[in-house]
Amino acid sequence: MPVPIEWVKNAGGLSPSVRDYPEGTSETFKKGALVIYDVSEDGVVEVTRAAGVPSDQNFLGIALKDATGTAGKRIPVLLPRSGDIFKASLASAEATDVAPVGDDRGKLFGLIKRSTGTPAGSYVVDNSVTTWVKVIDINPEDVSKRGLDLLAALATGFTAGEDSVLFEFQEAVLDNAGSQA
Repeated sequence: MPVPIEWVKNAGGLSPSVRDYPEGTSETFKKGALVIYDVSEDGVVEVTRAAGVPSDQNFLGIALKDATGTAGKRIPVLLPRSGDIFKASLASAEATDVAPVGDDRGKLFGLIKRSTGTPAGSYVVDNSVTTWVKVIDINPEDVSKRGLDLLAALATGFTAGEDSVLFEFQEAVLDNAGSQA
C-alpha cells in the first residue's frame, strides 16, 4: 500500500510544529492533504491542483486529520520547517506507483495527489516534477521490514508502492523563519 506523506523526525531533534486552524467551508480534504489558509473562507482549504500536482508552491502545511465538512471546526496542521524529514511513496503521475532506486537520493522531486489507490486522495512524492522536495534516502524502515539491509535491497531492488523515500522540503518553499512561504 502506498505511503502518504508522514513526518519522521527533525534533524535538529525538534518536535513537529503543529497548530490548529479553523476549517474552511464544506471542505472534503483527507489527512495528509496540503492545505493553505483561505481568507475568503476564514479557514484552511486544500491547495489547488492541476492533474494532481499542486498549482503553487505556497502552502500552509499538512492536514493531520480529515476535514469534517463543517466550517470553523479546528484542524491540526503540521507546519514543515527546515530540518524536518518526511517519508512517502514515489509516483509518476496521479495513479502510477514507482519503485525507488538508489539514484533517487539527492534528486529534486515534486508532490502529487493520488487519483486512485489506497489511501485515496493522499499526497506522495512525484518523480516527474522538480519543484518541492529533495530526496535524502530510501527509507531504511521499509527495507528492514523485509529482513534486508539497505545494501542488499539496492542489489535486489525496491517495490513500487511499498518502499518509500525520506525527503525534506526545499528551502524555496519555506520562508526565512523556517516555516512555509
